[in-house]
Amino acid sequence: DNPVEMFEFLMTSLSRRIDTTTTNGRTRIIEELASRIAVIPNDVKREVLLQRVSAKFSIPEKVLRGRIDKKPAVIRSYGMSPNGYSSLRSL
Repeated sequence: DNPVEMFEFLMTSLSRRIDTTTTNGRTRIIEELASRIAVIPNDVKREVLLQRVSAKFSIPEKVLRGRIDKKPAVIRSYGMSPNGYSSLRSL
């Protein structure tokens, strides 16, 4: 199971379920993806996924990075999401 491929699947799945033509829909998807990226402990994977979301939704990487960096580093270091689930399992 490749985390990047699973993330691509998640991105596609969310885009199919949520209307990407509305501001609220796009915001909802981007927030969901950013929260999942934020808990990935591997800096390289986190950066690759950040770039993919940035390209897919035409949002500057700087904006995403600011959102992701707000998540506590302690959570990242354990690979756990704020709700207690492993970040890899939730992808």
